[in-house]
Amino acid sequence: MISRGQPADVSNEDVLQAMDELTSIWQSWVDAGTVILNPRPEFLKSEPQAHMLVTLTTHLFEQASVIRPYLPDDLPITLMPVARSALETTLWVIWVDRYDDAAAAALNRSEHQRRNMLKTLNQSSLIPIDRENITLETWTDLETSSGHQARSLESMANSLGLIDLYVFYRMYSSVVHPGIDLVDAYLDDIGDNKVAYHAHAETDFRSGITTRVLPLMMLKCARIVNYMSRDRQRRSDLHRVARKLNVSLDKFWSAR
Repeated sequence: MISRGQPADVSNEDVLQAMDELTSIWQSWVDAGTVILNPRPEFLKSEPQAHMLVTLTTHLFEQASVIRPYLPDDLPITLMPVARSALETTLWVIWVDRYDDAAAAALNRSEHQRRNMLKTLNQSSLIPIDRENITLETWTDLETSSGHQARSLESMANSLGLIDLYVFYRMYSSVVHPGIDLVDAYLDDIGDNKVAYHAHAETDFRSGITTRVLPLMMLKCARIVNYMSRDRQRRSDLHRVARKLNVSLDKFWSAR
């Protein structure tokens, strides 16, 4: 396929085929058992960065495998949390790749959350009274300038110039959290000022949105992992998929 136009111009058939090709490419990496990192300075990542990039991308592809059977039209509302998490995971991968101190900021955030969680657990009436307080070893906060981004997905998306992805995140959130949109999904107007209740929420436009955006998320994260490796064959494979999706492998969703 010759790359012309925008990703929106690609047919659903080609988009889903690209998704399946990306899954096969990533599975071949998984089967190899490891990612061979490129030692050249311009590709170098810190160990925490490398660990986060590979594991979060692996998680994204696991989420995609859950969603894929329902695309393009039948993604149930009960799987919207998975679609939302996939989008959040993608933003984290791009963020950790973009900022050298993002991994340190993520470690600080995780430490802060664990301490707050343990404080609450130790005060819970569900914990036996004779149980000693659960504690954590003391950590030293790592110096970082990206801490505020780690605490706010919107701030993270803004720093990356990817506020449109955050809007998609909010779109999923409207039916992930209990609220009017979620209630409406289970109501059916049957006329005469009467309503019925759906036993299962009907699928809606979010299924189509997921079909369009998920392959790009998979492609971006796979390329980030590929970029810090020596793997030329998979780089060529990813370029082929990018052409099918009408994007530039090294330019889309990138400020570089």
